[in-house]
Amino acid sequence: MPETVLVVDDHPLVLTTLVCTLLHAGFQVLSASSGGEALAVASRPGQRIDLLVCDLILPDMPGTDLASRVSELHPHMRYLYITGLPIIRESPRTSSRHYCPSRSSRTCWCGGHMRSWVPIPGR
Repeated sequence: MPETVLVVDDHPLVLTTLVCTLLHAGFQVLSASSGGEALAVASRPGQRIDLLVCDLILPDMPGTDLASRVSELHPHMRYLYITGLPIIRESPRTSSRHYCPSRSSRTCWCGGHMRSWVPIPGR
């Protein structure tokens, strides 16, 4: 079973690009354009989410709050924050659960490199 990624971004072009890239890389992809919509997707009975890819700034809540709330429903899930803000710099992993790439490195995470970082239940 392919890994399931929930992508959340309020910019349609970014959302569509990430979804298409991840589908092409072989992931099962769910998408939402707001934190509230993402919580509704994550709350579906039987839904599995291995990775949350979300914008740091969403219209209805910060991406960090969304990740915290979704991880309560999916404790094994990891998350990847994305942003178009130039103030965000590449940061080292502060835990094994999240990472914030810089704008220039975002593309490399949307393919095979991401798969090696996504936890797969049962492995």
